[in-house]
Amino acid sequence: MAKFQTEDGVEHGDLLIFGGSDPYNQGLAIQYGGSMYAVIRSGGKQYRVEPGQTIEVERLEGKVGGEVIFDSVIAIRTDEQKILGGAQAAKAKVTGKIVGHVRGPKLKTLKYKRGGQYQIQRGHRQGYTAVVVGEIQLS
Repeated sequence: MAKFQTEDGVEHGDLLIFGGSDPYNQGLAIQYGGSMYAVIRSGGKQYRVEPGQTIEVERLEGKVGGEVIFDSVIAIRTDEQKILGGAQAAKAKVTGKIVGHVRGPKLKTLKYKRGGQYQIQRGHRQGYTAVVVGEIQLS
């Protein structure tokens, strides 16, 4: 457990840190007294979400204003500072509302072989869906 200070010098409560001491991998930091959050999986990636937060996930089917349900929940932190995982988290659901569909920046790839006329250039723009997280339902 460690105390931490904000920029204005005010010292706050305990901070619980999971993970190693590697400065590039600080792990999961949890401050006591925080709000409920969940770790969900969508599009092969994991996202830490809280109610009211807007996240960009890989493109999902659905119209703007439609509802989306994330069934693949990995972990949940409740308001009572309990971290649930495994079978308890698998029963939970996270609901959200689609706000919009956006596209990421253009990425270019180049295949090149010297000494000849072989040069192939391709571009790609990944599609994303902006979702506002509604509520985390524990079953």
